[in-house]
Amino acid sequence: MNKLILKSNSLYILSGPPASGKSTFVNNLITSNQITKDFIISSDELRIQLFGAQKYLHSDGSFKEIPQNHSDGKVFEIMEEMIKARCVNRLTTFVDATSTTDKDRARYVKLAEEFGMKSIVLIFDTTKDECLARNKMRTRMVPDSVIDHFFNKMQYTSKYPYEIIDKNTQVLMNYNEIPSDVVLDIIGDTHGLYDDVLTLIK
Repeated sequence: MNKLILKSNSLYILSGPPASGKSTFVNNLITSNQITKDFIISSDELRIQLFGAQKYLHSDGSFKEIPQNHSDGKVFEIMEEMIKARCVNRLTTFVDATSTTDKDRARYVKLAEEFGMKSIVLIFDTTKDECLARNKMRTRMVPDSVIDHFFNKMQYTSKYPYEIIDKNTQVLMNYNEIPSDVVLDIIGDTHGLYDDVLTLIK
């Protein structure tokens, strides 16, 4: 088992074809109480929120969803604004989109750099057969040709800092904690007693 420690106040760019495990990865961090849902900005979820999805009865007897066929331009425009807002405040953020090439990843790396945040690409090493099998089990299936397309362009290395995520990777969040031997004095709202507070702490 490979242990990967993720630090807070960083931008994590998830990279992988559809059904490679990106959403499962962040959902596992949520269920293990390491992050909350607001840490995640997902292109799929945003697309559904904006345009909805059509339901249909699959040949296996289950109901599936197809996102409405709208341009991704608006989705990624809004995503960038959301990511920018979080970077301004140095909030730990996971970008859940395919981002299979450095060209795709560059926009998010640039945003992080602009606000002095560290960015790391998390590359999901999953076989095409695994992705195709998982896709058939999902409520929101994509055509097999879409998975083929993203595998054909997938870059498993990056010129940016990156880590490989596979089935043997154990991930832990490491938050900036105050050491137990540090003593703090907490001063509440001083209500116009600024000079008195300065005198006190001197």
